[in-house]
Amino acid sequence: MNDIKKIVPIFFLLPALLFQVLPGYSQNQNRMEDIVRISDEGLLVWESDGVEASFFGVNYSSPFAYGFRALTRKQINIEESITGDVYHMARLGFSAFRVHVWDTEISDVEGNLLENEHLRLFDFLLAELKKRNIKAIITPIAFWGNGYPEPNYETPGFSHYYGRSRLTTDQEAIKAQENYLKQFLNHVNPYTGIAYKDDPAIIAVEINNEPAHSGSAEGVTSYINSLYHAVKEAGFIKPIFYNIAQNPSYADAVARSKADGFSFQWYPSGLVSGRTLKENYLHHVNAYTIPFDSIPEFSGKPLMVYEFDAADIMGPYMYPAMARSFREAGFQWATQFAYDPMHIANDNTEYQTHYLNLLYTPPKAISMMIAAKVFTQTGIRESFGDYPDNNKFGNASVSFEENSSEWISDEEFIYTGHTQSVAPKPEQLKKIAGTGSSHLVRYHGSGAYFLDKLGSGAWRLEVYPDATQVRDPFARTSPERDVAVLKWDTHEMQLSIEALGQDFQVLPLNEGNSFTTGVEGGRFKIKPGTYLLLAQGENFEIEENTKIGNLGIKEFKALDPDFQKVYVFHQAPKEVLDSRDLDIKAIVFSNDPMDVVLEYRNGQGRIMETKMEHDNGYKYVAMVNKDQFSSGIFEYRIKVETANDTLIYPGAVSKDDLEWYSEIPEPYKVFVSSEAADVLLFDPAHHKDIQYHPNYDPGFATALSAGQRTGDLLLGLQVKNPSKNDLIAVQHSIKESLDNRAPVVSGFAKIIVEAKVEGKESKTIEIGLTDSEGRAYVAELNLSGELEKHEVSLDDLKETKAVLLPRPYPGFMPLYTKARISGGSLNWDNIEKLQIKFDQTEGEMESNGAYQIKIGKIWIQPD
Repeated sequence: MNDIKKIVPIFFLLPALLFQVLPGYSQNQNRMEDIVRISDEGLLVWESDGVEASFFGVNYSSPFAYGFRALTRKQINIEESITGDVYHMARLGFSAFRVHVWDTEISDVEGNLLENEHLRLFDFLLAELKKRNIKAIITPIAFWGNGYPEPNYETPGFSHYYGRSRLTTDQEAIKAQENYLKQFLNHVNPYTGIAYKDDPAIIAVEINNEPAHSGSAEGVTSYINSLYHAVKEAGFIKPIFYNIAQNPSYADAVARSKADGFSFQWYPSGLVSGRTLKENYLHHVNAYTIPFDSIPEFSGKPLMVYEFDAADIMGPYMYPAMARSFREAGFQWATQFAYDPMHIANDNTEYQTHYLNLLYTPPKAISMMIAAKVFTQTGIRESFGDYPDNNKFGNASVSFEENSSEWISDEEFIYTGHTQSVAPKPEQLKKIAGTGSSHLVRYHGSGAYFLDKLGSGAWRLEVYPDATQVRDPFARTSPERDVAVLKWDTHEMQLSIEALGQDFQVLPLNEGNSFTTGVEGGRFKIKPGTYLLLAQGENFEIEENTKIGNLGIKEFKALDPDFQKVYVFHQAPKEVLDSRDLDIKAIVFSNDPMDVVLEYRNGQGRIMETKMEHDNGYKYVAMVNKDQFSSGIFEYRIKVETANDTLIYPGAVSKDDLEWYSEIPEPYKVFVSSEAADVLLFDPAHHKDIQYHPNYDPGFATALSAGQRTGDLLLGLQVKNPSKNDLIAVQHSIKESLDNRAPVVSGFAKIIVEAKVEGKESKTIEIGLTDSEGRAYVAELNLSGELEKHEVSLDDLKETKAVLLPRPYPGFMPLYTKARISGGSLNWDNIEKLQIKFDQTEGEMESNGAYQIKIGKIWIQPD
């Protein structure tokens, strides 16, 4: 046995712990061999008892494409990496896995299946998922090359040979796909000994991924039916899905096919913004709208979401709200795209716009755990109203303002960050999970933790390493740049679990963990690992195969400590008022003892140094008194001093490298303004983070041109008619600009807009501000051919609904918020974006005449 036996010499053997799953965690074990069928009502149900079946989880692609290459380059054992990632999926309570198989890597031109390393690793992955009772829907045909984010590699498959556009129309390409599907589904997984078609863990097939249809509707239906018959001829008797959302103009043709069900996707915040989106996007997930209900053949068939994500958003409040809206719309399967393999999650290079991993994004991962519970425990088509009423739904709640989501029931208490919420019946709790602190757990680390009740006076504790973001993960990524780092620190934890008491034992469980700690008043030191917590007088033995649900009781999967560098993550404020003190905050990571020092030149030109104080976690803060700077520019650097070196930021330049001939690195800079100065909201010469509608459309383009003064630029919104674009809209985030000037901004009176129209005599546009509640406050401007400064009194702004930008995808999602019109005046504390939009009349859209709106600087000012 292990060291527990040495520490606890007298045993009490709990019968429930021996050779079986612990009480309260076996509810899904009877589904291991159960299969899924479609009921007479068109729902996925379990064959054994007819109970509605719902599944929630992730896409994950380590056996293929970039994931495979990146892991190989790092000389990572991919089987071990998969095993760890699948453990984390099970730890988060996921029940679903989906991937579009890169057929281009495991097939030849004729559709013959190739037995290679990609297929072997995929077999291994499916077997690991099966062990954890995570069900799979496989999409055998991806259509894609295997390059992204790199150029495509030369591959042997039919997708590479024919290309995406020919795969749905070329008869030889269709024959290759039919051949491939039959061989693929009859392939016997050597790790399970079962053919894909017969494996109960594979509950359905989605024929292909995001097809590019063209030609006649009849041809589309015929293509789908051809592949449907190939799947059936392979002996596959389970549900067969087909994508209806990718080509909505062919929805009737897809619905008329023999497909058993239909697949959808959802990217409510668009894709690839190139930065972290920090505004409130709960309006974007208020509801999932399906426009195909009027098609007779659509009704009565099950629905799945093959991909979804709140792209470019780090806030852990979106996933549970999306799960709620999915269930309200009638979905029974939803899989996020995509879970990052833990060995490459540090740089987020696999998919820049997506970022999810238990180790590196713990709050988001916990929010996915909550979303899984929402999806599987909410009644299908159950409604919770509209925003903001639907921020609380069942046992779950989400909050943009608190940047959090929670799941609170009698038996479970799960949260994504510090919370004041209280468990209603703490004595009945069986599971606690989260990051940060609550009334049950006080913890100073930044990693996730999980507490599972084993029995009376016995709990299992699992603690993960600290994770901290050191770069914007949604900006341009590189294998050479970390966006987040892990650190294995020892932190204090305090538990307030009545059954454990105040002086319980903490005993290490996972392999290689010899950490020991004492407990006093419920407080103890803890480091990453898995532990057995025992109240005084509770002694028992744990067998090697004891499980908690789908988890081994001694299991723990985390990367070995390899933190070697100093990291400083700091973004300088854009502006500070000369009448206010300046707060400087930075995240600083180091293995070595250190001092963090702020160095700056004060208003008299003297170089000053102030020690930055440790706040919490890895945050350091310093305050510069307003007397130390004056209007203009305030410059400063951050120095990290260790016993061996001093690093100067920005740039991480070693002090030892700075000689008299060295180029001094640029400092951080903050503009210092007076209270009476105008507040610049938009400057085309400097602001690039702009969201447009339409996007990726040949009928609309943007361009920068010279303004009236050197250095000035104008943003051109170019309309190329004839067009189908009845609305042109632009939004730009101004939250930081306003926050830097609070509270004096509330005394401002008007918006000044530099703008003109070219190609028309005049054009009316709408200018306004949007808030976090989904409202817009707008006024109309009539533009001429001359660049003019237009004044808009804030008193003249009218309240309406805001445009949802980035445009939610698919394109049949709502374009406007469903906000309640308050009838009140705007609240500067809630203002998030600048909005410009204009409508095109039917005559304008039919015209061959192109025109453009040109926008210069926009600012607010007092009277």
